[in-house]
Amino acid sequence: MSEFKVESLTFSTHTPSTLQDSNWEDIQELLDEAFSEALPSRTSKEVEVLLGLNIWKTFISGRLEPNLMVGNRLRTNQEYAKPLIATAYDSKTLIGYAYTASNVSGNWAARKAKLAEPDQSHNYVWFKEMAVKPDVQQRGIARLMGGMLLLRRVATQPVSAFSFEEFPTIGSTLVKNGFEPMSEEPEPVFAFGEDTVPAQQKGYVFRTAGKLLQRLAIAEQRA
Repeated sequence: MSEFKVESLTFSTHTPSTLQDSNWEDIQELLDEAFSEALPSRTSKEVEVLLGLNIWKTFISGRLEPNLMVGNRLRTNQEYAKPLIATAYDSKTLIGYAYTASNVSGNWAARKAKLAEPDQSHNYVWFKEMAVKPDVQQRGIARLMGGMLLLRRVATQPVSAFSFEEFPTIGSTLVKNGFEPMSEEPEPVFAFGEDTVPAQQKGYVFRTAGKLLQRLAIAEQRA
């Protein structure tokens, strides 16, 4: 674990396996609050399904080992490794959370070849999710958590993130910070449940973790 303090806030990175049940409960509460606030057109049930809050065991196991979700909540022909979490606490209150893992795609042979590349240039830093408590947003908390997670990755790894068009500010913020859309048109996905209106999902990519750190003005003092 790495940790630093900014005024009353404590920022830390963790491997998911080191978290206790109380930490996961804090994360669930924060995700529910932040995503419910950001998705006023979705019901509480839909938000629960999106985040997997409705099944406690799966919520944790899928973040401990994201490969368990491949072919279910995650696309087929994917492989994930080295999951890492960042948290931001104000005293004992969780106000920020972010999750990343390394990700390669393709058939089995292609995935193994990408993982064997010395520069890891086809092994993406995948940002699965990020949340900041609504009343402390726009204070740079997400930027600091993202920077801490990128510092723990290989500088030449590309970075990927996905968002829904229901989060209009996220896509524009990613583009503003140098991310490029993976495709011109979004893809409909039933992220909120099979019987719901599909979400329009769009992927974004940044060329390398090292360049993104420079863009975010995070000093490269690697842990």
